[in-house]
Amino acid sequence: MRPTDDRRPTASDVALLSRVSRATVGYVLNQTPGQTISESTRQRVLHAAEDLGYVPSSAAQALARGRTKTVVIDVSDFPYGEKVARAAQSLADGFSERGYDPVVNQQTPYAEPYSALLLLARTLMPEAVISLGELPKHIRRVLARSGVRRVASMSRGNDGLLLRETSAAEVQVGYLAECGHNRILYVGSTDSSLAAINETRHAAVRRYGDQLGMQVVTTVAAIESDAFAEELKARSEDGFTAAAAYNDEIAFATLGAAHRGGLRIPDELAVIGIDDLPLAAVSYPRLTTVTNEPADMPSRAAFIDSILAGATIQATLLQPRVIVRESA
Repeated sequence: MRPTDDRRPTASDVALLSRVSRATVGYVLNQTPGQTISESTRQRVLHAAEDLGYVPSSAAQALARGRTKTVVIDVSDFPYGEKVARAAQSLADGFSERGYDPVVNQQTPYAEPYSALLLLARTLMPEAVISLGELPKHIRRVLARSGVRRVASMSRGNDGLLLRETSAAEVQVGYLAECGHNRILYVGSTDSSLAAINETRHAAVRRYGDQLGMQVVTTVAAIESDAFAEELKARSEDGFTAAAAYNDEIAFATLGAAHRGGLRIPDELAVIGIDDLPLAAVSYPRLTTVTNEPADMPSRAAFIDSILAGATIQATLLQPRVIVRESA
């Protein structure tokens, strides 16, 4: 018998259609161990659930198993962009392949730090929380008290986002100084959602540039404006020989504007980004950039399998380094 109204199908409807008890439906759909249920009965329940369009309540399953099959992937410690999106998608795919339901928690700049993550932990009762950055010890303790069985960070070091971003910007400046540049541009972003990180990198470039005796002038990348190309041309004529871009996307915009302004890269203007996006290796010229990923970052599969096995995860130390290509 199928429900005749518009209500959501229930486990009782599945039991009626498959001619078994409500308890048997629960055992089958929750994959409860230790039950002697024949394969024909199990298939009858599964077919009935599919026929009715029945989706088990995650909360009910959690009560039955004492946990959920949910994994929260926290990327709130990083400005969201292509690099972070790719990392989150890679982790999500890996957990999905292993039968888990991934939920990605993105940056919430107007909320208290980690407030969204803690709310998700209380409401979803996840099996695990995986963070791209290093979670503070007090946050890890709160997650454990909320019932999260496994908490792991993919990276560590620099004592938080601001110091990490400062280090990446300093690596940019240090590399340009080693290449003989002493008058450089900082090319920032106009995206308001990136304002905090942009200002942190900007301040680091100016501060470290001052320490090295470099002159630093700030500009922003007006991606579709000829005025940006004209400014780069004028700065080059004034003796500025390099540009440290907020990230790779801004660096690509700088390369394009430099080409429109008739500047030869890197001879007349060297350009360096941050992030090492896939396009950096195929742009023209290929982009020199800074990456936060260490060369020995563990594989996705090994990392996920270690978490699910309950192994202690040794997070990888983030140490910004230059990927030298053609643009600088």
